[in-house]
Amino acid sequence: MSRLRGRAGLTSRGVLLFLALFVLAATAVYPLREHVAQQARIDQLRAKQAALKAANQRLERERERLNDPAYVEQLAKRDFHVVEPGERPWLLTGTPPADEPAPPAARPAGKVSWYQRAWHWLTGWAS
Repeated sequence: MSRLRGRAGLTSRGVLLFLALFVLAATAVYPLREHVAQQARIDQLRAKQAALKAANQRLERERERLNDPAYVEQLAKRDFHVVEPGERPWLLTGTPPADEPAPPAARPAGKVSWYQRAWHWLTGWAS
């Protein structure tokens, strides 16, 4: 019986080994957590960089289009209502006509007192 007890119990070497492994694992947690956080930040910055690159390309195309006099004229007419000599400017105001008649306006609900709302909320009963 004493032979089994000696083998089953931890020796001082076993305890020391266990403590050394625990210390190594505990000291590795913070750098590992920082590594994971930095990887997430790197992925986030890469996505932002890709979005900025796409925006730059879009703006570069727009800059090239602005070198075209016909496009600039089109923008001036559309945005600033510029007309050439001899043209008549037209400015439409108001709302465009609807294809379908507008639905009737909803009738405003009558005022319900707080105790009626509380009663309806408690009972789940709607009138």
